[in-house]
Parts: sequence; C-alpha cells; structure tokens
Amino acid sequence: MRLLHLTCVSLLLSLGLTLSSADAQTLYGGDALTGGLVEFTTVPGGPCPSPNGFGLACPPTSFCPPVPPPIPTAGTILGDVATDKLADLVYRTDGRVIHAYEGDNACGIPAPCTWVNADLAPTFMGGLTGMGMDSAGGTFTPLGTPVLWVTDGFLITGLIPSAPGSCTPFGVAVGPFFHGVAGIATLTDVSWDPTNGTLWCPDTAGAVTNILVGGGLGPGGSTVVVPGSCGLLTAPLTGLSLDTATPCAITGTAQAYYVTDGFFVDYLDITGAPAAPTFYTTVNCTPSPAFLEGLAHTGNGIDYGFNRITATVGTFGQSSSPGPSFGIEVSGAPLGANLWLVVNSNVPGPGYACPFVPGLGTRFWVNPVGWSPFFMGTVTAPCMAIPAALPPGLTPCFEIDIQFVATNSANTIALDATQGMSFTIQLP
Repeated sequence: MRLLHLTCVSLLLSLGLTLSSADAQTLYGGDALTGGLVEFTTVPGGPCPSPNGFGLACPPTSFCPPVPPPIPTAGTILGDVATDKLADLVYRTDGRVIHAYEGDNACGIPAPCTWVNADLAPTFMGGLTGMGMDSAGGTFTPLGTPVLWVTDGFLITGLIPSAPGSCTPFGVAVGPFFHGVAGIATLTDVSWDPTNGTLWCPDTAGAVTNILVGGGLGPGGSTVVVPGSCGLLTAPLTGLSLDTATPCAITGTAQAYYVTDGFFVDYLDITGAPAAPTFYTTVNCTPSPAFLEGLAHTGNGIDYGFNRITATVGTFGQSSSPGPSFGIEVSGAPLGANLWLVVNSNVPGPGYACPFVPGLGTRFWVNPVGWSPFFMGTVTAPCMAIPAALPPGLTPCFEIDIQFVATNSANTIALDATQGMSFTIQLP
C-alpha cells in the first residue's frame, strides 16, 4: 500500500504542477421537508454522457445535548448547507442550530453523513437563512482556519467552526455587519468568492448580489436571474454556491455559480447568463431531488461510463488546491490481480474517451492519445484507498480522468475494469 500511495501522489502532483488545472463536483442541498441533507449530481449530458447520476439522502441527527437535530423548515426561508473542502465536512442549519457531518471518506469509513458536531446559531442574529464556507482562511483568520459565513437575511457574520466532537460555541472572525446594499430583498444564502474575497448572495426577489465584507455592493453588482437560463427559476431563490473551478483559464470561460429556487438548480455565469457547459455540468438546468433550502458544491469526483464486472473507482475528500483530504480508491477488483491506473487530462484534451476504446477484452474510458498507464501493484483488499493530498497553488479548471484496470499476471487480459472517474481542481 505504501508503494501505491507514493506512486499515486507523485503521479497526481506531476500532473497538477506541470499543467494548468479543472473540477468535477456534486451538490449538497438541505431537504426542507425532512431537515436532512441530499447530495446529487446535475443531469447527465455531453458525449459520455456525464456525470453518472448519483444521489444520497442524509437524515437529520445530533448527539450534542441539549442541541436538537435539525427540523423541517418548508414554508420558510430558514436553513442552508455549506461544505469545508479541506476537512471534507458538511454543515447544515435549520436556522437555529448548525450541525456538521462527515463528507466522503476513504472506503466510506466513517460513512458519509456521520454526525460530528453541533452548536446553536449566534444569539446576536435572527434565524439563519444562509451559510457559505471559506475553507482555507488566511484573509480574516490564520491560513488553515476556515470561516463559516452566515446570514439571517440582513446581517452577515463570519464564524470560526469549533473542533469536531467538541460541542462548543463557534468563534467570531468577522461581524456582524449589515449587507449595506439599498433596494435588495432578504438574503437567502451566502457564498464566499476566493478570487477576490467578496460574498455572493441570492434573495427573495430573485436577484443575486455581490457584497463586500463589511457591507456594500461588490464589483459583481446585483442581477435579477429569474426565470434563469431555462425559464424555470422563480422567486424566492433559496440557495447559491459559487463554482470555484471557474473562471477557467484553459477554456476562457467565465466565473459561474449554481442557484436554486428549491425546485430547480440553474448553472449561470456571474452576469446571470447561461454558464458554459463543463464535463461535470453539461446542462444548465437540473430538477432538484428534494425541496432544497440552500446549496453547496463539492470537489468530489464524478464517474462516467460503466465498469466491466464489479470493480469501481472512486475519490475521497475533495479536489481543491490545497486538498489535504483528497485521494482515490478502487473497490471490488479481483484479489491478486495486477492493478493498473490509467490517467489523462483535459490538457491538451480530452482526457476522457467517449465512446470508449476497446482493448484487453474490456472498455477504456480514458483517452489513449497521450495517456499514462501506471502499475500500482496487486489487488490485496476489497477496497484500496490511496491518499493523494493536493498542494496549494494549482490553477483552477484542470480536469484529470482516471480508470483502474485489473489484469492477469501476463497483463494480456483485463480480468476487470472500473468505470471512468473525473475530478477537477478548484479553489477552496
């Protein structure tokens, strides 16, 4: 396993450090009808199509007495979600309590949605309508200390999350301050912009506004975005998450965000126009899997294509830069088989092969032009996790496509092969 770890780390770091960077991702939303969480992908499309559909429902739980679990908030604008990309934690509030849960760990241990912490919302604010995470810190806190931005619709505060399992109150990094933008409606979410240190907020009137920390209109201005790129969005908007894999220097595409009215998720650029499609978001409109309060995107990998028999590839942690929790894993491959990792990227691209390329009696979902197969040793466990922490300084929007292939001892026949997996670098 140590050989696998060192090989994969050097492979991914060489890709990230010698090429420009990209991002694959899922979305989290708060389920207003249950008080729980949902994780999902956008609608598949494009040449593969991608991403393969994925959905996860997380029930509301809590073990911090006397803090209760989240409650349903349908019919209100209370509640939201946020994700810490570096620690791979998911935050959920019903407006009165903030809970933290595990994200996607190596081989699913601990399992996603496992509760890790909770605290009451700040008493100097009203019920919380939105949350957003600056995972890296370094602006208003020391580098590595995250800031959880929260709003009650009028005031905005930057909180310092307490340690998992501590059940202690959050610290205060910034605020509270009034949003300070005349004429806008009640804010329903807040998303941190790591490119310029501002905040993006949707509201009950269907507008999205860029707000300066401390108050006032940011350089992105304020734009009414309903009915959206597909004519389906309505006011009030209930959630927004900036896509921090954009803007993309590789393709020249503009900075983008995901925004929802609870029923549909629309992918727009920061002018309110339809965002350019990516491999991880090929269409602009996605029906919500639940009535969503709040929205947060992740650096989790997405898969495409399909496996040969039982072997599957996955990622854990999030592909941000830095990405200390990130890694890849293979599950269900035949024990004792030779294991190969096939890698390509979108520079010069494409990194994926759609349609697949036949070979060794299986299907290759990674583009064979300029690809790199790496021998990873033999399969020794039902699930093999390979940590591959990503360093700081990688450029957003470089996409890496991977696939595992298990062969016989002579490497002439594929005993099994996984589906394709794509992940992209994003800012935290």
